[in-house]
Amino acid sequence: ARLQPSNESSGINAEYGYTEWSCSRYLDNISIPMMMMNAVDDPVIAPVCSDIPIRLACQNERVLHVQTQCGGHLGFYEGGWLIPNGFSWLDRTLVEFIEGLVALSKDPSMITDSTEE
Repeated sequence: ARLQPSNESSGINAEYGYTEWSCSRYLDNISIPMMMMNAVDDPVIAPVCSDIPIRLACQNERVLHVQTQCGGHLGFYEGGWLIPNGFSWLDRTLVEFIEGLVALSKDPSMITDSTEE
């Protein structure tokens, strides 16, 4: 079950809280490569909050946003509930992302302009 995107007892909207109480207002200052990842089936983060990293990735060429259908909240765990695998899909994906950045820093000619056809 997905948590409600607002706290009825306080009258606070989730998007307002995410914008005002999180780092989201500082994201425009990102100047190094960054990957942001979330899952559609996240039971904690309201779907409307996914718009923030998506907009950021569209506006900042240094930001990659990855959204999966499944993955839950904070982990993308694999294996059993009691004994998960030591490394998750998220761990492996981050390592590949960082390896790609290291390769690009060693050989900038690998960068291609996707707008050139």
